[in-house]
Amino acid sequence: MRHFTFELNEGVIRQSDVQRVLDLKPTRCTALLREMAEHGIIEHVTGHGKGKYRFRQQ
Repeated sequence: MRHFTFELNEGVIRQSDVQRVLDLKPTRCTALLREMAEHGIIEHVTGHGKGKYRFRQQ
């Protein structure tokens, strides 16, 4: 099992960071983030530009 560490800026996850760390192509990265959002794991962040997400607070 591999573990990954992200440097979060204000708790924001950038799509480009996910793509780089997981070594995914843009299409697969977008699909992964969309699936995570649909399952309520992350949510889209507005006001920080395109491709920004954060983990949902429970």
